[in-house]
Amino acid sequence: MINKCDDGTHNLRLDVTTLQTAYPNIIDVVLTSCEPTEFAHQSITALRRLIAETLATDPRLAHVRNPIPEPWLRVKTAVGDLAREQSLLESQAFVGLCNQGRAPDRISDVDEQRSLLRLLNDLGVVVAHGLARDAPAALREVTLLDPNWLTGAVYALLNQPQVLRQGGEFAREDLALWLDPDRYPPERYEYILDMMQSADLGLCFRLPTTADEERYLLPEALPSSAPDYPWPDESLRFRYEYGYLPPGMIPRFIVHAHRNLTTSPTRWRTGVVLDVEGCRVLVKGDRELRRVDIAVTGPANRRRSALSVVRQYLAYVHELNPEADPTAQVPLPDDPDKSVGYSWLIDLEEREGGDFSFYPPGEANRRYTVTELLAGVRLDPRTMSTIDGVEPPVKSRPSPAPPEAPPYTPRQAMHLGVFMLGALIILVFIVFGVYSIAGTAAAAAAVIASALTGVLAITALMLRSSGRLSEEGLKELLNRVRPSEER
Repeated sequence: MINKCDDGTHNLRLDVTTLQTAYPNIIDVVLTSCEPTEFAHQSITALRRLIAETLATDPRLAHVRNPIPEPWLRVKTAVGDLAREQSLLESQAFVGLCNQGRAPDRISDVDEQRSLLRLLNDLGVVVAHGLARDAPAALREVTLLDPNWLTGAVYALLNQPQVLRQGGEFAREDLALWLDPDRYPPERYEYILDMMQSADLGLCFRLPTTADEERYLLPEALPSSAPDYPWPDESLRFRYEYGYLPPGMIPRFIVHAHRNLTTSPTRWRTGVVLDVEGCRVLVKGDRELRRVDIAVTGPANRRRSALSVVRQYLAYVHELNPEADPTAQVPLPDDPDKSVGYSWLIDLEEREGGDFSFYPPGEANRRYTVTELLAGVRLDPRTMSTIDGVEPPVKSRPSPAPPEAPPYTPRQAMHLGVFMLGALIILVFIVFGVYSIAGTAAAAAAVIASALTGVLAITALMLRSSGRLSEEGLKELLNRVRPSEER
């Protein structure tokens, strides 16, 4: 619907056919006006007619035309009456409404009661956020009848000057100071906080403080603009690019990295400055470019560790926002607006080696070696420790299989052949010598066996040192050729 089309025209140039193909749920585009004119009257009439026809005939809305059982209508009417008198409905009160009346009119089945509550939520009669079985207890126990009740509490917090002065932070006990006690009694604080933290709203996040202290961060109370914070050009840099950058991802990261805030916290809605491993780390998101840039400054021998800690924090947040689809990038040292894929560099190092030089994709000014770009940005195993009591799910690449040994060169093959031939000639002389002295074939056979064992053992050691025989294979071979009396 395009409103304010007072003369029957509009300036929006919409390709309706393409939009309907891309979004099949678009029934039509209707021009309307609320002016006291004949066109306005006709436009509203046409809109009402289209809505009625769609509800009556569209197969996608067949569930709307399903008859509603009489007991459900009774409860719906009773809930609507309560909504004019109170803002919240206790779970037990809703169950009591369902169980009123005699057996035919009673709704006693728990699953049916939940289905009815879901329908009332879909119809807009109530706002029920605790329908999921794993929802917080406070949300399961209360159903919202007046959405303005919750909106009023949220705006009271957002407009509280003390929250702004505290950098968007507040404590649970602050609600008693800022909310009207008659409309928002203390027993409703948990419900208000759980609603604000729900995935549907995402208005605040609980900070990782001690168990006996509840503190929260209101992202909307943070400054909207980044501060004018000078940052050295020679910083160690890393970047994540996203298919979609959720608006709550950076605030959630700020909460998770809370213990690494600077003494005087520097944070805004899309970024933060951290103090990690003796380094200062700038983490800055850009919604339009769908990316997060990281810049680390401080002692050169600590920058890698600091970056690893921040990447672990982000890995944890990425797990909570799988729709973001992050891709790790390594900015070019002397042209940080351009970058190369981190995983691509790791693969290139495995294939070509760290000294391999190349021109990065795009308009790079010079060649770079793989080692030059990866220096300092690899995850530091020394920082892979527990953060806030939870091991961040940092994705790691599987260890590559050991490379196969290259074939022998002609010179190596000639050396091995000369060794084997010399060993055999020496063996022949030893056999003749033993036979001429001892005069028995048994003694000669024993010497031959011992000599062959020695030759095989030396050959096996040569193969192992060249990488053509694994350590397990060497042990097995030596075990086989060892004389039986030694086993």
